[in-house]
Amino acid sequence: MLVVARARKSSDANLRVILSSGEKMKRTIEILLVTCGLLAVKTQSQEAAPLKLAQTYKLSADVKGNFDHFAIDLAGNRLFATPEAYKAVLVFDLKSGNMIHKISGIEKPHAILFREDLKRLYVTDGEAGDVKIFDSDSYKLVSIVKLLEDADSIGYDFFTLTMAVVTFTRPIPC
Repeated sequence: MLVVARARKSSDANLRVILSSGEKMKRTIEILLVTCGLLAVKTQSQEAAPLKLAQTYKLSADVKGNFDHFAIDLAGNRLFATPEAYKAVLVFDLKSGNMIHKISGIEKPHAILFREDLKRLYVTDGEAGDVKIFDSDSYKLVSIVKLLEDADSIGYDFFTLTMAVVTFTRPIPC
């Protein structure tokens, strides 16, 4: 199921959730597949540049989980990471690589979106089935938008100010 929320600039109270119909979902998946196919062809035609290690971040031994979602705050020199099994968002200083804060209270953190214009962090919690919204300066919880169980990836369109959250509530037969 795809859940779409439109965030207006004025406040998080204006966040609304719209559940898409099956037909819209099917069309969205078709468009995504075509787009991914076109990007794959474009990527294969480009010459690959070698990767260079820029920095290493040291973690304490108790930090567990996959690191597959990140957000960056270039102006504030921060990197936000969501290790799924650690039940928190880790905040790192980009220059030093040191962890500067830990945002607790997230059972199964997945995706994270940083909105510099609103000073907000949007974090999907797969266990609770919601999006938790934090103030990005104080790291305090501002709001919770209830979705469905296993809220996962976040997509965001900066032009339309539309945020989409993917949830996996039941298996899709192949």
